[in-house]
Amino acid sequence: MKRLGFGVLVLSAALVAPWAGARADEPVVVAPVEGGRQIWLPPHTNPAAQPMAVGLDGRFSETWRVFLGRDPDLPDVLTVPRSDNLRDTLFEALWGAASSAIPPSDRPGLRGALRATLMDDPAPVAEALVRVAERGDILPVLEDSALPYLFLRSETTEASFLPTALPPGPGAQRLRRAIEARGLSWTVFENRFSAWVLARAVENRLLPIEPGVLPAMWVMDGDVRSGGFKGWRFAVPEGTETVAVQGVGPEKEGLLLASLFTDDADQVTQIGLAPLGSAVMRLPVRGSRLWLFVLNAGAEPGGGGLTLTLWKEAAPPFVVLRAERLGSGLTMLLDEVSGIADYSLSAPQTGSSAPLTLGLPRFPSQGAGRHRYTLVVPPVLRGTSDLRLSCRLLSGGTYASPLSVKEANAP
Repeated sequence: MKRLGFGVLVLSAALVAPWAGARADEPVVVAPVEGGRQIWLPPHTNPAAQPMAVGLDGRFSETWRVFLGRDPDLPDVLTVPRSDNLRDTLFEALWGAASSAIPPSDRPGLRGALRATLMDDPAPVAEALVRVAERGDILPVLEDSALPYLFLRSETTEASFLPTALPPGPGAQRLRRAIEARGLSWTVFENRFSAWVLARAVENRLLPIEPGVLPAMWVMDGDVRSGGFKGWRFAVPEGTETVAVQGVGPEKEGLLLASLFTDDADQVTQIGLAPLGSAVMRLPVRGSRLWLFVLNAGAEPGGGGLTLTLWKEAAPPFVVLRAERLGSGLTMLLDEVSGIADYSLSAPQTGSSAPLTLGLPRFPSQGAGRHRYTLVVPPVLRGTSDLRLSCRLLSGGTYASPLSVKEANAP
């Protein structure tokens, strides 16, 4: 009984306590939230704002748990000062209360990720991307920006992984330990993160790269520093099926070619990432613009003196000349170009735009030329005439073609 009486007294006193810019007898608007906590909104707040406050409080706690694996440390009573933007002020009150448990060096990245996720605030992402564009360097934003939080949340299917990796920590060492503890390559992670960052920078139109015209030739007149990049972009003429790229010059371990196709609105439609060597790399066209970046994932500067030649091709990476089925066997005759890694087979799925995977293992390309492949198809598809053959290219791109299957005559 004493405890209940104390709670009533505290609440009563608070309701008549002086409020900045308000009379002492003006009551606050109380929004009860999960766990018996309360949010005290400024006097005269429209009661319709209470659901907004409760919802934002819940999403804040949920997102905090996703990133850090624990509840934020919020007070039993959270007082929100008067302002012209109640939602933003409430977020800052929540952040101010919860962030005291976070080391100062980790706060900018976490705050930015929360604002981007909960408030649809583009500033944290844009500020990090501007740093990338101005410096020509990607990896420093792993340590102190919202980008690793957003990348991991979009790319990771294992929810329990995020709290082991975030915040990334000084030098992103905590993130690196979490990656390597799962037997994964830190270098591969850095490369995928770099390609994702470049895609976001392109979509935000933060890379003022002058357009080129195909065919084209680049000559890199200087090295790319470790972790850095240099880029170009090209309009892709209509009717172009493939853009071919070949590098000539001093090879350097760690140089990668990132290829991004975008539509007319600069939205990324395909991303490819592959080691840059002297072999011809073919990029199946997936948009009206092509962005190419030389990334240096090595420990030393490199790329100076490298010449990249680009040209357009009317032919796709492969052409299905014939597809025949005899019993459980499916035979395909393909005309292929170089640079194809492997193939997979799928089927249209009724009522869905996503194809139905057949559980068949991927099979490697035999190289440039005309080749025959024979597969054993599942019984459920032995009467299906419409299939889809997809390939992965060594460039990191993909290409798919319908497969019209005919019944072969038995001998």
